[in-house]
Amino acid sequence: MRSDLLNDLIDLLGQVRPKITDGSDMLWGWYETPEQLRGDLDKYCHQLSQGDTSCLEELNLLFAPTSVLQEQSMQNDWTDEYLAISTRFDRLYRLLSAY
Repeated sequence: MRSDLLNDLIDLLGQVRPKITDGSDMLWGWYETPEQLRGDLDKYCHQLSQGDTSCLEELNLLFAPTSVLQEQSMQNDWTDEYLAISTRFDRLYRLLSAY
């Protein structure tokens, strides 16, 4: 069950990553470049693939209302997709936090 949840979260991050393009507006948030954000998403995917959930709180912060990913979605025209993705993230976060 836990490994399935981790795989689902990796898949979810894999859906977010291509949304952060080289042309993404990075005005809002703490990342200066799209490469930095993509790099962190890659790092989190690697950690999760190793069974390391120490990044869950950092991911929760990225997905928090008015945080980096929501601002990215609003600035770069993928708000509807973000809402569906963030809803899935919230569910996975709750389930993984219980372990």
